[in-house]
Amino acid sequence: MRTYAYLLVAAVVAFGACLGVQAVAQNWGGTNQYYHSSTVGESHARGMADLVRSRGQAAYDGSEAAKNLTQARSAQIDNQYKWTQTYFAMQEENRRARAAKRGPRPTEEQLIRYAQAGKPKPLTSEQLDPATGKIGWTQELRREPFALDRDVLEPIFGRRAASNGVVSDDDYDKIQEIVSDMQRDLKGRVKKVPANDYIAAKRLLESLAYEVKL
Repeated sequence: MRTYAYLLVAAVVAFGACLGVQAVAQNWGGTNQYYHSSTVGESHARGMADLVRSRGQAAYDGSEAAKNLTQARSAQIDNQYKWTQTYFAMQEENRRARAAKRGPRPTEEQLIRYAQAGKPKPLTSEQLDPATGKIGWTQELRREPFALDRDVLEPIFGRRAASNGVVSDDDYDKIQEIVSDMQRDLKGRVKKVPANDYIAAKRLLESLAYEVKL
């Protein structure tokens, strides 16, 4: 830039000198024609001045463009940073709101107590004979609608007793399937069954299904 400035000054001085000479020549000759370069030196001076001026303007324009680009990139980075900060702040706020709504997390002792509370009661020997696998059906489950299901389950539990409580994968799946069917049928008879009989039958089926999971 400094070199361009020096060239520009030199070109302007030379150009001014040529103009002075031309003006004197025109006044002396008594003419009033439109000015134009009349010497090779003047033409060279004018060309050099235009070149220096063009290069100077180009350098200035490039500097301004670079400055504008830098400012635009800085603004973009700043906006992206603010957006990221806002996003994570909202995520954290939502997490705190959900945590406050759920309340304090249960302790390990509470979780164990909840799990045990959901377990069916162990079967007594009257409900399931460990030696023979004979099932002590409740009054409701001894009725005719459950006869076919009883005929499927009793041999399976007999095999289980003979193998010291071990059931095959097929027998396990069959027990879960039949018990689920019986629970569905029992639920469909809820309006016809006394409350105590319904509860006793429901608990027995739950215990039978859970027994083979142990």
